[in-house]
Amino acid sequence: MPFYFVILGFDLLCAVHVVKTRRPLYWVFIILAIPAFGSLVYFIAEMLPDLLHSREARQAVHGARKAIDPERDYRALAEQFDTVDTVANRQALAEECLRLGKTEQAITLYQGALAGSATVSAIDMSFATRQKLTGVDVGPLLRDAADLDILEGRGTVSLDVATTGRTVTALKKGLAGTADLALKDGAIKGVDIPGIIRVASTLLGSKGGVEQSTQGSARTEFTELTASFKIAHGVAHNEDLLMKSPVLRLTGRGDIDIGEDKIDYTAKAAIVAPPGGQPKELAQLAGVTVPVRAIGPIGSPKYIVDVQVLATELAKSQLGRELERRLGGGKSGGQSGSSGIDALGDALRGLFGKPK
Repeated sequence: MPFYFVILGFDLLCAVHVVKTRRPLYWVFIILAIPAFGSLVYFIAEMLPDLLHSREARQAVHGARKAIDPERDYRALAEQFDTVDTVANRQALAEECLRLGKTEQAITLYQGALAGSATVSAIDMSFATRQKLTGVDVGPLLRDAADLDILEGRGTVSLDVATTGRTVTALKKGLAGTADLALKDGAIKGVDIPGIIRVASTLLGSKGGVEQSTQGSARTEFTELTASFKIAHGVAHNEDLLMKSPVLRLTGRGDIDIGEDKIDYTAKAAIVAPPGGQPKELAQLAGVTVPVRAIGPIGSPKYIVDVQVLATELAKSQLGRELERRLGGGKSGGQSGSSGIDALGDALRGLFGKPK
C-alpha cells in the first residue's frame, strides 16, 4: 500500500509539471493511462535533460566529481598551463594549488621561491608557519590568498606566525608573531598620496582637512618599500615603514587589525621634488613632512590630511630656510657673535614682514 502512494505521488508530480511548463497535454494522458511507467518515460524524456542543464545540476555534478577526484581541476589547469604559459593560466593554476594546499608550487607559479616550514594540529586547531618567500610578486598573491588588491611589487616576504581557533575569525584574531616585507618597483593601490597633498596645499589657511576614499585607479608608486610588523592578538603593529620614490620619502607607524579587518595608520610623507609636468603646488612643500592618516577597512580605508598641521609644518620649513639664507647657510665665513644675533633678528622680522 505505501508503494502505491509513492507511485501516485510521482504520477501527480509529473502531471503538474506538464501543465506548469506547458508541455504537450498528451503527456498527461500517457502518465495517467500507464501509472509509474508513463511517469518514468516523461521524467527521462522531458525533465531529466532540463535538470542536467541547470546551473544547480552542473554545480552538483562538479562538486561530486571534485569529491571523487579532488585533483581533477588541477590536472586540467596544469595541462592548460603547460600548453600555453599565459598570466591567466598561471594565476588559475596557482589558485587551484592554494586550494589543494600545494603552497610551494603556488608560490613558484607566482614567480617566487619558498623556504620554511608549517605545522598544523587538529587536536587544538592550531597552526604555525615560518616561511621566507623570495622574488615573489605580492599583488596576485594578496588577491588570491586574502582577497586584497592593495599592493604591488616584487621582493621578499618573511613570516613567523602562529594562531589557534575553530573559525576563520578566531584564527585571524589569534594571530601572533612577526612579519617582514622588502619590495621593489611597486605601488600602493587605491591612493595617490602626492595628489592628496597637492589638494591639501591649495586649502592652506582653511580649517579641517582633506579626506579621500580609496579610488580604484589611484596609486602611489615606489622604487623601494620595507616594513616589519609585530603581531599580537591579530593586530600587526609597525614602526619602521620606509618607502622611497623619485617624488616621495614615506615613513610611518600604526596598526593593521587583521581580526577586525581595519587599519589605523599614519604615514609621514616628505616631498622630495615636484613631479615633472605636475602643478607647482608641490614645489613649496619640498622637504616638508606631511602626515597622511589611513583609517577604515583594510581593503578600502579613507585617507586624511590635516590642513592646519600641513600649514604648521610648512611655516616651520619656511622659517628654517629663511634663517639659513639670512645666516649664510651655516657656512664658514657666515656671521657670528653679535652680528649673528642681529642677523637672526633681521631674519625673523623679514619672515613676518616687520620693519627693523
